[in-house]
This record gives sequence, C-alpha cells and structure tokens, in this order.
Amino acid sequence: SLNVFKLLGYQRIGLVDRIKRGLDGEFFKMDSVEYTSHFGKRTTIRNFIGMPFEEEDEKKLLMFVEDITKQKFDELQLAHLATHDMLTSLPNRTLFFDRLKIALASAQRFKQQLAVMLFDLDKFKEVNDKLGHKVGDELLIIVGERVTGVLRQSDSLARMGGDEFLVLLTNMSQIGDADMVAKRILDVFQKPFNIEGNTLYVTTSIGVAIYPDDGENADVLIKCADIAMYEAKQSGRNAYRRYK
Repeated sequence: SLNVFKLLGYQRIGLVDRIKRGLDGEFFKMDSVEYTSHFGKRTTIRNFIGMPFEEEDEKKLLMFVEDITKQKFDELQLAHLATHDMLTSLPNRTLFFDRLKIALASAQRFKQQLAVMLFDLDKFKEVNDKLGHKVGDELLIIVGERVTGVLRQSDSLARMGGDEFLVLLTNMSQIGDADMVAKRILDVFQKPFNIEGNTLYVTTSIGVAIYPDDGENADVLIKCADIAMYEAKQSGRNAYRRYK
C-alpha cells in the first residue's frame, strides 16, 4: 500500500496538505500541476479533485485525477517538430528566422554586429548517387553534430534544407570573430567521415554576411551569404568568403 502523506512529489506541490484538509471536510481542486511521481516519472495532472465524505462515522476523501502526461508530451513533440528538422533535430528555417529577427532587433538597439553564414557540402549529390540516401542522411547528422561542437553557446546552427546549413553568430566584438568561426567549421571537415564502412572525404563552402555592413534584414543577409557561398565554390571549394 502507498502512504500518500510520505510521497515527496505530493509534498512539493502542497498536495499532502490539501489531502489532510480534505480529510477534515474541505473540498479541493487543483487545475493543472506537474510533479515527479514516486516512480521517478515526470507527471502532469489536471483536475485533481478531492471530495470529502463520511462513511460509518469515519472521515474519508474521494480523489479524482486526470493524468495528461502523454497529451502534454504529444503537444511538446508537435511544437518541436514545427521548429526543428526531423533528420538532424537541429532548428529548422522557421526557428532560425525567428532567432535571427530577435538578434537583429537587439543588434540594432545596442549598435552591435552579427553574422549570418550559409554553408553546404561540396559535391553532396555524388555521395547520394554513389552510396545512397541513407549514407547521405547519416553524413548530414554527423556534420550537424560536429559543427555544433565548435560553435559558441551564443551561436545557432540550423538546417536550411537539403545539405544547406545556416549559422547565426551573435555577441561579435569584431568581424574577425566570423572569420574564426568559419575556419573552425572548415576544420571540422578535415577529418574523414566513417559511415557504413565507407570513409568519406567531404569539404564545405561557406558564405558570410555581416550586419549591418551587408544588409539590415534577415532576407537580405541570407541572400548575401548565399552569394558569398557561391563565390567560395567558384574559388575552388573548401573555402569561405565574406560578401563584398
């Protein structure tokens, strides 16, 4: 049997006190609350109702509870899917644009610089054509993990779609910060990718656009980064270029 008065989860949300008062004849209702159950599971409940009654001169409490943990989890999953890439779990284009617009508003207010980078994988189509989409997908996942590992905590990496990725650099003290991060991303590709028994040597081309020098809104900055990335490819790939 379970002694509800000793449940830490119930104690933390004040439910033990409510139950004690309920046994003294006080009706109670808790609309929505989260707590950790005695099984260690994070639980979300709604409509926790306590109805006191007497039976054979003994005070008792009838409790109703609606567990909406799965519903809450499903809602969070849907919200995640709307803003994140299904393959890599990175932020998607929608979330990136939201973050960029917020960063632009802040940069404008405090007269700061920020950078937008666009990079893709050189000759990615050949990987898909020769080794199949499964290997191509795994390559994109590993690229996401490696690049995330060399970014600063204040930076954001997103998957634009296909083999294109976006990077947002904030808290820039100088334009050289963008050069430093671009070089780090290039270095990530110097180590081969071992996937499904295949050793892949893949490089990247990176385009960099700076706010406010190259543009003052999200669309213009991404377009400038795209032009700069094309110039990096024209120069022989495995390179980065700033928009000029």
